[in-house]
Amino acid sequence: MTNYIVNRLYIEIIQKCNAHCPFCYNDSLASEQGMMRLQTFKTLFCNGHIPHVNEIVLSGGEPTLHPELLDIVSYIRESGVESCVVITNGANMTTAMIDAFERIKGVKIQLSFYGASPEVHEGITGVNGSLRKLESIANYINESCYNVRKVLRYSVCTRNKEEVYSFYEHYHDSNQIEYGIIKYSGRGNKVFIPDNDEYGIIYRELESMKRRDSSVGIPAIPGICKFVQMEENIKVCPRITPGGDVYPCATLSTQEYCVGNINDEKLMSILYGNRMLEAVRRLKNFSMNEECKKCVFEKLCTGGCPGVAIYSGKNNDKDYLCSTRQFYLMQRLIESKGRGGSIS
Repeated sequence: MTNYIVNRLYIEIIQKCNAHCPFCYNDSLASEQGMMRLQTFKTLFCNGHIPHVNEIVLSGGEPTLHPELLDIVSYIRESGVESCVVITNGANMTTAMIDAFERIKGVKIQLSFYGASPEVHEGITGVNGSLRKLESIANYINESCYNVRKVLRYSVCTRNKEEVYSFYEHYHDSNQIEYGIIKYSGRGNKVFIPDNDEYGIIYRELESMKRRDSSVGIPAIPGICKFVQMEENIKVCPRITPGGDVYPCATLSTQEYCVGNINDEKLMSILYGNRMLEAVRRLKNFSMNEECKKCVFEKLCTGGCPGVAIYSGKNNDKDYLCSTRQFYLMQRLIESKGRGGSIS
Protein backbone atom coordinates (compact mmCIF):
# COMPACT_ATOMS: atom_id res chain seq x y z
CA MET A 1 0.00 0.00 0.00
CA THR A 2 1.42 3.40 -1.00
CA ASN A 3 1.15 6.51 1.13
CA TYR A 4 2.36 9.01 -1.43
CA ILE A 5 0.76 10.64 -4.47
CA VAL A 6 2.73 11.81 -7.50
CA ASN A 7 1.14 15.17 -8.26
CA ARG A 8 4.05 16.77 -10.14
CA LEU A 9 6.74 15.56 -12.54
CA TYR A 10 10.18 17.11 -13.08
CA ILE A 11 11.21 16.17 -16.61
CA GLU A 12 14.59 16.97 -18.14
CA ILE A 13 13.71 16.96 -21.83
CA ILE A 14 17.19 17.83 -23.11
CA GLN A 15 20.75 17.67 -21.86
CA LYS A 16 22.21 20.42 -24.03
CA CYS A 17 22.60 23.87 -22.48
CA ASN A 18 23.91 27.18 -23.77
CA ALA A 19 25.15 28.34 -20.34
CA HIS A 20 28.14 27.15 -18.34
CA CYS A 21 27.18 27.49 -14.67
CA PRO A 22 29.99 25.78 -12.72
CA PHE A 23 27.71 24.21 -10.08
CA CYS A 24 25.12 22.84 -12.53
CA TYR A 25 24.02 19.23 -12.10
CA ASN A 26 23.85 18.75 -15.87
CA ASP A 27 27.37 17.27 -16.01
CA SER A 28 26.02 14.11 -14.42
CA LEU A 29 24.25 13.29 -17.67
CA ALA A 30 27.47 13.27 -19.67
CA SER A 31 26.89 9.66 -20.68
CA GLU A 32 23.28 10.35 -21.64
CA GLN A 33 23.51 12.63 -24.63
CA GLY A 34 20.42 13.74 -26.48
CA MET A 35 16.86 14.65 -25.73
CA MET A 36 13.44 13.22 -25.06
CA ARG A 37 11.54 13.42 -28.33
CA LEU A 38 7.84 14.23 -28.53
CA GLN A 39 6.83 10.68 -29.39
CA THR A 40 8.66 9.35 -26.34
CA PHE A 41 7.18 12.10 -24.19
CA LYS A 42 3.68 11.06 -25.20
CA THR A 43 4.27 7.56 -23.83
CA LEU A 44 4.32 9.08 -20.33
CA PHE A 45 0.57 9.55 -20.56
CA CYS A 46 -1.88 6.72 -19.87
CA ASN A 47 -4.89 7.02 -22.19
CA GLY A 48 -4.07 10.66 -22.74
CA HIS A 49 -3.49 11.68 -19.14
CA ILE A 50 -1.43 10.98 -16.00
CA PRO A 51 -3.63 10.36 -12.93
CA HIS A 52 -3.18 12.86 -10.05
CA VAL A 53 -0.49 14.89 -11.87
CA ASN A 54 -1.54 18.55 -12.06
CA GLU A 55 1.80 20.13 -12.95
CA ILE A 56 4.75 19.16 -15.14
CA VAL A 57 8.05 21.01 -14.87
CA LEU A 58 10.24 21.03 -17.98
CA SER A 59 13.95 21.45 -17.39
CA GLY A 60 17.24 20.36 -18.90
CA GLY A 61 19.82 21.38 -19.93
CA GLU A 62 18.04 24.33 -21.46
CA PRO A 63 14.52 23.33 -22.58
CA THR A 64 14.16 26.17 -25.08
CA LEU A 65 16.88 24.47 -27.17
CA HIS A 66 14.54 21.50 -27.70
CA PRO A 67 13.14 21.69 -31.26
CA GLU A 68 9.78 20.25 -30.16
CA LEU A 69 9.31 22.30 -26.97
CA LEU A 70 6.11 24.04 -28.12
CA ASP A 71 4.60 20.73 -29.22
CA ILE A 72 5.47 19.17 -25.87
CA VAL A 73 3.94 22.06 -23.92
CA SER A 74 0.82 21.95 -26.10
CA TYR A 75 0.47 18.21 -25.54
CA ILE A 76 0.77 18.65 -21.78
CA ARG A 77 -2.05 21.19 -21.70
CA GLU A 78 -4.24 19.30 -24.19
CA SER A 79 -3.89 16.25 -21.93
CA GLY A 80 -5.55 18.12 -19.09
CA VAL A 81 -2.53 18.86 -16.91
CA GLU A 82 -3.35 22.15 -15.22
CA SER A 83 0.07 23.77 -15.37
CA CYS A 84 3.33 23.48 -17.29
CA VAL A 85 6.44 25.17 -15.91
CA VAL A 86 9.37 25.90 -18.22
CA ILE A 87 12.67 26.58 -16.42
CA THR A 88 14.93 28.68 -18.62
CA ASN A 89 18.01 30.84 -18.59
CA GLY A 90 16.27 32.93 -21.25
CA ALA A 91 19.19 33.16 -23.66
CA ASN A 92 17.36 31.28 -26.43
CA MET A 93 13.82 32.48 -25.71
CA THR A 94 12.05 34.63 -28.29
CA THR A 95 8.93 36.78 -28.24
CA ALA A 96 7.39 34.34 -30.75
CA MET A 97 7.89 31.53 -28.25
CA ILE A 98 6.28 33.58 -25.48
CA ASP A 99 3.37 34.44 -27.78
CA ALA A 100 2.89 30.71 -28.42
CA PHE A 101 2.82 30.06 -24.66
CA GLU A 102 0.23 32.83 -24.37
CA ARG A 103 -2.02 31.04 -26.86
CA ILE A 104 -1.52 27.66 -25.18
CA LYS A 105 -2.38 29.09 -21.71
CA GLY A 106 -1.52 27.52 -18.37
CA VAL A 107 2.21 28.04 -18.87
CA LYS A 108 4.54 29.39 -16.20
CA ILE A 109 8.04 30.54 -17.12
CA GLN A 110 10.70 30.34 -14.42
CA LEU A 111 13.53 32.72 -15.31
CA SER A 112 16.84 31.70 -13.74
CA PHE A 113 18.89 34.56 -12.29
CA TYR A 114 22.37 34.25 -10.77
CA GLY A 115 23.11 37.88 -10.03
CA ALA A 116 21.67 41.38 -9.96
CA SER A 117 24.54 42.81 -11.98
CA PRO A 118 25.85 41.68 -15.38
CA GLU A 119 29.29 41.10 -13.88
CA VAL A 120 28.02 38.55 -11.37
CA HIS A 121 25.22 36.92 -13.37
CA GLU A 122 27.22 36.56 -16.57
CA GLY A 123 30.34 35.64 -14.64
CA ILE A 124 28.44 32.55 -13.48
CA THR A 125 26.53 31.67 -16.66
CA GLY A 126 29.37 32.49 -19.03
CA VAL A 127 26.90 34.07 -21.49
CA ASN A 128 27.43 37.72 -22.40
CA GLY A 129 24.25 39.78 -22.45
CA SER A 130 22.21 37.10 -20.67
CA LEU A 131 21.05 39.33 -17.80
CA ARG A 132 19.71 41.96 -20.18
CA LYS A 133 17.95 39.22 -22.16
CA LEU A 134 16.23 37.95 -18.99
CA GLU A 135 15.10 41.46 -18.17
CA SER A 136 13.67 41.93 -21.66
CA ILE A 137 11.72 38.66 -21.36
CA ALA A 138 10.27 39.68 -17.99
CA ASN A 139 9.29 43.08 -19.37
CA TYR A 140 7.69 41.58 -22.48
CA ILE A 141 5.56 39.20 -20.41
CA ASN A 142 4.50 42.09 -18.15
CA GLU A 143 3.50 44.24 -21.10
CA SER A 144 2.06 41.71 -23.56
CA CYS A 145 0.79 38.62 -21.77
CA TYR A 146 -2.31 37.76 -19.76
CA ASN A 147 -2.13 33.97 -19.79
CA VAL A 148 1.59 33.43 -19.17
CA ARG A 149 2.74 33.46 -15.57
CA LYS A 150 6.33 34.03 -14.63
CA VAL A 151 8.61 33.86 -11.63
CA LEU A 152 12.12 35.27 -11.29
CA ARG A 153 14.16 32.72 -9.36
CA TYR A 154 17.48 33.77 -7.86
CA SER A 155 19.75 30.85 -6.99
CA VAL A 156 22.06 31.96 -4.18
CA CYS A 157 25.65 30.74 -3.99
CA THR A 158 28.86 32.08 -2.48
CA ARG A 159 29.62 33.95 -5.69
CA ASN A 160 26.40 36.01 -5.73
CA LYS A 161 25.25 36.15 -2.09
CA GLU A 162 26.15 39.84 -1.79
CA GLU A 163 23.53 40.73 -4.40
CA VAL A 164 20.57 38.95 -2.78
CA TYR A 165 18.87 42.12 -1.56
CA SER A 166 19.81 44.28 -4.54
CA PHE A 167 18.11 41.69 -6.78
CA TYR A 168 14.92 42.08 -4.73
CA GLU A 169 15.15 45.88 -4.79
CA HIS A 170 15.59 45.95 -8.54
CA TYR A 171 12.89 43.48 -9.61
CA HIS A 172 10.18 43.04 -6.96
CA ASP A 173 7.86 45.88 -8.00
CA SER A 174 6.47 44.12 -11.08
CA ASN A 175 7.65 40.53 -10.68
CA GLN A 176 7.13 37.49 -8.48
CA ILE A 177 10.45 36.84 -6.75
CA GLU A 178 11.65 33.48 -5.49
CA TYR A 179 14.96 32.46 -3.93
CA GLY A 180 16.72 29.14 -3.77
CA ILE A 181 20.09 28.23 -2.25
CA ILE A 182 22.51 26.06 -4.19
CA LYS A 183 23.21 22.79 -2.34
CA TYR A 184 25.01 19.53 -3.00
CA SER A 185 21.75 18.44 -4.54
CA GLY A 186 23.32 16.07 -6.77
CA ARG A 187 24.88 15.84 -9.87
CA GLY A 188 27.11 18.85 -10.06
CA ASN A 189 30.38 20.43 -9.13
CA LYS A 190 30.80 21.80 -5.62
CA VAL A 191 32.02 25.18 -6.83
CA PHE A 192 30.41 28.18 -5.09
CA ILE A 193 28.16 25.98 -2.90
CA PRO A 194 27.66 27.49 0.59
CA ASP A 195 28.85 25.38 3.50
CA ASN A 196 26.73 24.88 6.61
CA ASP A 197 27.65 28.23 8.22
CA GLU A 198 27.27 30.21 4.99
CA TYR A 199 23.94 28.53 4.30
CA GLY A 200 22.67 29.60 7.72
CA ILE A 201 23.71 33.22 7.17
CA ILE A 202 22.06 33.33 3.74
CA TYR A 203 18.90 31.70 5.05
CA ARG A 204 18.59 34.25 7.85
CA GLU A 205 18.87 37.07 5.32
CA LEU A 206 16.13 35.50 3.20
CA GLU A 207 13.90 35.04 6.24
CA SER A 208 14.36 38.69 7.13
CA MET A 209 13.34 39.64 3.59
CA LYS A 210 10.30 37.35 3.83
CA ARG A 211 9.19 39.09 7.02
CA ARG A 212 9.31 42.44 5.23
CA ASP A 213 7.53 41.15 2.13
CA SER A 214 5.45 37.99 2.51
CA SER A 215 5.13 37.60 -1.28
CA VAL A 216 8.82 36.63 -1.60
CA GLY A 217 9.37 32.91 -2.01
CA ILE A 218 12.18 31.36 0.06
CA PRO A 219 13.26 27.76 0.69
CA ALA A 220 11.70 25.68 3.43
CA ILE A 221 13.80 24.52 6.39
CA PRO A 222 16.81 22.91 4.68
CA GLY A 223 16.81 19.17 4.24
CA ILE A 224 13.41 18.12 5.56
CA CYS A 225 12.62 15.17 3.30
CA LYS A 226 9.00 14.28 2.53
CA PHE A 227 9.91 10.62 2.10
CA VAL A 228 11.63 10.54 5.48
CA GLN A 229 8.66 12.13 7.27
CA MET A 230 6.30 9.91 5.26
CA GLU A 231 3.01 11.37 6.33
CA GLU A 232 -0.12 9.88 4.79
CA ASN A 233 -0.65 10.72 1.11
CA ILE A 234 2.31 13.06 0.80
CA LYS A 235 2.68 14.72 -2.59
CA VAL A 236 5.95 14.02 -4.39
CA CYS A 237 7.64 15.07 -7.64
CA PRO A 238 9.78 12.38 -9.33
CA ARG A 239 12.51 13.23 -11.81
CA ILE A 240 12.74 11.85 -15.36
CA THR A 241 15.95 12.23 -17.38
CA PRO A 242 16.23 12.80 -21.16
CA GLY A 243 17.00 9.10 -21.57
CA GLY A 244 13.91 8.09 -19.60
CA ASP A 245 15.36 7.06 -16.24
CA VAL A 246 12.99 7.77 -13.34
CA TYR A 247 14.06 8.78 -9.81
CA PRO A 248 11.89 9.41 -6.73
CA CYS A 249 12.87 13.09 -6.59
CA ALA A 250 14.99 15.71 -8.36
CA THR A 251 17.94 15.43 -5.94
CA LEU A 252 18.67 11.78 -6.74
CA SER A 253 20.52 10.31 -9.70
CA THR A 254 22.60 7.37 -8.47
CA GLN A 255 21.73 4.03 -10.03
CA GLU A 256 20.55 2.55 -6.74
CA TYR A 257 17.69 5.05 -6.72
CA CYS A 258 16.72 4.63 -10.38
CA VAL A 259 13.26 3.03 -10.20
CA GLY A 260 12.77 2.32 -13.89
CA ASN A 261 12.96 3.64 -17.45
CA ILE A 262 10.01 4.84 -19.51
CA ASN A 263 11.40 3.11 -22.59
CA ASP A 264 11.04 -0.26 -20.87
CA GLU A 265 7.73 0.03 -19.00
CA LYS A 266 4.73 2.30 -18.49
CA LEU A 267 5.26 5.36 -16.31
CA MET A 268 2.41 4.54 -13.94
CA SER A 269 3.85 1.08 -13.35
CA ILE A 270 7.16 2.72 -12.44
CA LEU A 271 5.71 5.43 -10.19
CA TYR A 272 3.72 2.99 -8.06
CA GLY A 273 5.69 -0.19 -8.68
CA ASN A 274 7.89 -2.36 -6.47
CA ARG A 275 11.17 -0.57 -7.26
CA MET A 276 9.66 2.79 -6.32
CA LEU A 277 8.28 1.32 -3.11
CA GLU A 278 11.69 -0.15 -2.27
CA ALA A 279 13.40 3.21 -2.96
CA VAL A 280 10.87 4.94 -0.72
CA ARG A 281 11.60 2.40 2.01
CA ARG A 282 15.36 3.06 1.72
CA LEU A 283 14.80 6.81 1.84
CA LYS A 284 12.60 6.54 4.91
CA ASN A 285 15.30 4.57 6.72
CA PHE A 286 18.17 6.52 5.19
CA SER A 287 19.88 7.84 8.32
CA MET A 288 19.81 5.55 11.33
CA ASN A 289 23.13 6.60 12.91
CA GLU A 290 23.40 6.93 16.68
CA GLU A 291 23.91 10.70 16.66
CA CYS A 292 20.62 11.25 14.81
CA LYS A 293 18.76 8.86 17.11
CA LYS A 294 19.76 10.98 20.11
CA CYS A 295 18.61 14.25 18.52
CA VAL A 296 15.35 15.79 19.73
CA PHE A 297 14.40 16.42 16.10
CA GLU A 298 15.16 12.89 14.86
CA LYS A 299 11.56 12.12 13.94
CA LEU A 300 11.29 15.33 11.93
CA CYS A 301 14.40 15.04 9.78
CA THR A 302 16.34 11.78 10.49
CA GLY A 303 19.44 13.24 8.92
CA GLY A 304 18.03 15.66 6.40
CA CYS A 305 17.99 15.26 2.61
CA PRO A 306 19.35 11.89 1.41
CA GLY A 307 20.24 13.41 -1.96
CA VAL A 308 22.34 16.13 -0.34
CA ALA A 309 23.99 13.60 1.97
CA ILE A 310 24.92 11.28 -0.90
CA TYR A 311 26.42 14.03 -3.02
CA SER A 312 28.30 15.64 -0.17
CA GLY A 313 30.04 12.31 0.35
CA LYS A 314 28.02 11.02 3.33
CA ASN A 315 26.05 8.11 1.97
CA ASN A 316 23.76 6.65 4.64
CA ASP A 317 24.60 9.47 7.04
CA LYS A 318 23.22 12.90 7.87
CA ASP A 319 23.76 15.72 5.38
CA TYR A 320 26.12 18.66 5.89
CA LEU A 321 23.36 21.12 6.91
CA CYS A 322 22.63 19.47 10.26
CA SER A 323 23.39 22.35 12.63
CA THR A 324 21.58 24.90 10.44
CA ARG A 325 18.53 22.67 10.36
CA GLN A 326 18.64 22.18 14.14
CA PHE A 327 18.75 25.94 14.65
CA TYR A 328 15.66 26.55 12.55
CA LEU A 329 13.72 23.59 13.92
CA MET A 330 14.38 24.89 17.43
CA GLN A 331 13.29 28.36 16.36
CA ARG A 332 10.05 26.96 14.93
CA LEU A 333 9.50 24.95 18.10
CA ILE A 334 9.86 28.00 20.33
CA GLU A 335 7.52 30.02 18.09
CA SER A 336 4.89 27.26 17.95
CA LYS A 337 5.02 26.66 21.72
CA GLY A 338 4.36 30.34 22.19
CA ARG A 339 1.19 29.84 20.14
CA GLY A 340 0.30 26.63 21.97
CA GLY A 341 1.07 24.39 18.97
CA SER A 342 3.82 22.11 17.68
CA ILE A 343 5.99 21.78 14.57
CA SER A 344 5.17 18.15 13.82
